[in-house]
Amino acid sequence: MARLFLLLALSISSVCSFDVKDSPTGFTVSIGSFILLDHTRESPILFVGSGDLSITEDSGNFFINSKIFSRVPMYTYALSQDANDWLVDLTEGDFSVSLIVNVIVF
Repeated sequence: MARLFLLLALSISSVCSFDVKDSPTGFTVSIGSFILLDHTRESPILFVGSGDLSITEDSGNFFINSKIFSRVPMYTYALSQDANDWLVDLTEGDFSVSLIVNVIVF
């Protein structure tokens, strides 16, 4: 099983409200009226896959060629919360990604 951890640390003013909302169709992470993440089955926030990348450089000019062989949407999720963090576990088949959302209020 492949596992990837991502950390999203936010520094927000105490005037703004941080919110994680779970619904039957997905979840939303927002600060005030600004939506940071909006995950649904129709529009997942993350894909995993494989491909081929070729980068060449000539006199400071970079040439990037990429080919995507497979792309798997991470549909299934689970939300959990502890004192200051939200944990979002995204899974699909053998793939698993954990996103930790940490909020620092100043």
